[in-house]
Amino acid sequence: MKMIQSSYDPLEDYLKPCLLYMGLFPKGYEIPVSDLLKWWIAEEFVPNIGTLEQEETSMSFLSDLVSRNLVVVSKKRANGEMKCCIILDQDNISPAIWKLEKLRHVDINEFPIRWEDGERVKFEESNDIVLHNLKTLGTCSMSVADMTPKFWNKFPNLEQLRLHIDEFGDVPYYSDSRLITLEMEKHWDLSDKTFERLKFLKLHRVFMTQWICSEESFPSLEYLVIKSCSKLEEIPLSFADQVILRLIKVIDCSNSVGYSALLIEEELEQYGYELLQVHILKND
Repeated sequence: MKMIQSSYDPLEDYLKPCLLYMGLFPKGYEIPVSDLLKWWIAEEFVPNIGTLEQEETSMSFLSDLVSRNLVVVSKKRANGEMKCCIILDQDNISPAIWKLEKLRHVDINEFPIRWEDGERVKFEESNDIVLHNLKTLGTCSMSVADMTPKFWNKFPNLEQLRLHIDEFGDVPYYSDSRLITLEMEKHWDLSDKTFERLKFLKLHRVFMTQWICSEESFPSLEYLVIKSCSKLEEIPLSFADQVILRLIKVIDCSNSVGYSALLIEEELEQYGYELLQVHILKND
C-alpha cells in the first residue's frame, strides 16, 4: 500500500480521479484506451473545453500516467497509438474510488468490492461522501457481509443495479438499507421496502429461494433480468401490478421461475397492458 500511496499522493489533482477510476477494473485487465478516454470525459474528470480538446486532454492525462509507470501500454495500433493499457497495483487503489463525488456510472463485468490491507472498506466515518450522482452500479461481486447500510446508503439515487452474490457466509448481520435486504435464511423480503428510482435490476447467481415484495417495492422498475438463480422458486406475482414493466428476462433458472414470468405477462395482458415482453433462455 505504501508503494502505490507514494506514487498517488504527488499526482496532480486532475490525475487522481483518472487513476482511481482505473482501479475498478480486475487485476491484469486490458482496458481499451478509446473507451477509457470516453469514460473519463463522461465522468467529468476532463475539463469541458470542447470535444476535440477534451479528447486530446484525456490522452495527455493517460500519457502522463504511463510516463510515471502507473499504467502500462499492453497493446498498440499499427500507427503506434495506444490501444489497450493495464493499471499497476490496482488492488490497493479501488477503495478510494468511492470518494469521487461526481462519479455517475460504475459498470464493469463482475468487479469485486475491494478490501484494503485484508479488511473491509470502512464507511463508518460521519463525514463519509454520499454519491448522489451515481446512477449505475454493476456488476458488483460481493457477499452478504459487504451489504452494510453504510455502504448502500452512499448511493441514494441508483437507477440501475446489478448484483452477483459470491456467497452468503456465516455473517450474523444483514443490511436493512432501503436499497437491498438479503437475509441469512436466503429469503429476500421487500414487502416493507421501496426502491424509488430503480429502473433496472439484474440478479446474477443470487442463491435465495424465496423473493417477497409488494407492488410498492419497485415503482419505477422497467427491466428485470434474473440469471443463474438456481434456487429461486418464482418471481413475485406482485410484479403483475407494475404496469410500466417492459421486460422480464430469465436466463438459466428453474422452470417455475420462467412460468411465473409468463403468469405476470398474462395477467398484465388481461388488464390491457401489453408493453411487457418475457424472454426465457437456457444456457447450453
